[in-house]
Amino acid sequence: LFAESGFESVSLTCIENTRGISIADLNSALRENDMFLSNGYGDLKEKTFRIGHMGAVTLDDTRELLGLIDQFVGSR
Repeated sequence: LFAESGFESVSLTCIENTRGISIADLNSALRENDMFLSNGYGDLKEKTFRIGHMGAVTLDDTRELLGLIDQFVGSR
């Protein structure tokens, strides 16, 4: 995770892209399941990605998203 202790958000998680995967390619795969995540912003673009978890997003939605990310990473 990217945020330092004490600066975490309850609505968004920013994750360092340590594997250097293409976020655009990941989003293409996720969109097949009506999901997507946000690329990093500014200097962090492609170095991080952000997952929103607020509003109508459920724990099951988050688990499904993480499973799809695991599948994508495992296929590379």
